[in-house]
Amino acid sequence: MSQSRYKVESRPIIDLARDVKSGRLILSPYFQRELVWRDVHKREFIDTILRGFPFPLIFVSRGKIDVERMQATSLLVDGQQRLSTIMEFLNDEIDIAGKKFSEWDIDIRESFLKYEVPVIDLDFPEDDPRIKEVFRRLNRTLYSLTEIERLGMEYAASDFMLTAKLLARQLVRQSGAGRNSNIGQVDNDEEFSDLGYEDRSANVDPNIPPEFWQWTSTLKIVNTHKLLLDSSVFSSYEISRQVHLMFSLNLLATIIDGGFYSRNERVREYLEDFSNAMPDRNKIIERIEFCCGLITRANFSTKSYWKTKANTFSLIICLYRNIERAKGIPPALIKERLEAFSVAIPSVYQLAAKEAVNRKRERTLRHSYLEKIVIEGCAPDSLQLEV
Repeated sequence: MSQSRYKVESRPIIDLARDVKSGRLILSPYFQRELVWRDVHKREFIDTILRGFPFPLIFVSRGKIDVERMQATSLLVDGQQRLSTIMEFLNDEIDIAGKKFSEWDIDIRESFLKYEVPVIDLDFPEDDPRIKEVFRRLNRTLYSLTEIERLGMEYAASDFMLTAKLLARQLVRQSGAGRNSNIGQVDNDEEFSDLGYEDRSANVDPNIPPEFWQWTSTLKIVNTHKLLLDSSVFSSYEISRQVHLMFSLNLLATIIDGGFYSRNERVREYLEDFSNAMPDRNKIIERIEFCCGLITRANFSTKSYWKTKANTFSLIICLYRNIERAKGIPPALIKERLEAFSVAIPSVYQLAAKEAVNRKRERTLRHSYLEKIVIEGCAPDSLQLEV
């Protein structure tokens, strides 16, 4: 077992900020989690620096060397929230005690820029799997990864995970919080049009098979992304926590399973079973895109009862499992039927869409009702279903 090579040093904030702005230090490489700090956390952290108090080490790993420009890049392994907050403060995007960075006295600004940050430099190339392992271990000991973040690390190269990331628009790691690509191709310039000063290659996992990228270049996924990311189904905070990625994994697992299960019970099983190739993925993606298109064209209001995660999940599955019949139902009629149903929703459905929504029984009950209402066009007051 070979030991990792690293060195410990301290670097002033002014040097780190210069490297970030020049693209020599990548804040959001492909393995990083989304930014989740809220303003109160950011202000408390900046106040820590202004008072001269210490904060934990940040970890940096070696990235690519650009031979033409004779410039090396480094990847931030741990400390993204901290450095991103520092950059926001320097760019006058947040204030402390009502004052932005440019408004503080010059001696305070100089002191802030001279603040020494403890840094561990890891001597790993950017495609070295040890980077992810270090990231995983740091996050296990310093602060907890969510279930989806753990799965994302453990099954990063699984075809099942990559297909779910395609649906959730998570294949390319963007440089800003809440910003996502809307296509799958890596070699399309539009993919990186808003990445700012960051090096493009660092935002893409180098371990993703080339054939997967070739497959994504044949796809056009618009409706699914619009429904999951550009509507009100998921909040920006939920997207930052990758809740929509777990949603996509369960959507795929439920489609393949053919039945219903509780919570995320089938996800890990399919991540392992379809690590190399997910069956019928072309047909599945095409049908999900069609179903999401019906829902988006139904044009439900932002505060609609049908713009919840549980109802959206059930509606997609309902349309998918009845796709031939769904093709003959105009989106306006889908909206009309569902809005009529929402006027006097049975208490049993209300409960199944509000509490314990991810249990097998509740998923099955919602599906049964939606098939009757949306597909069969039954009158809401005529339904007496027991599941």
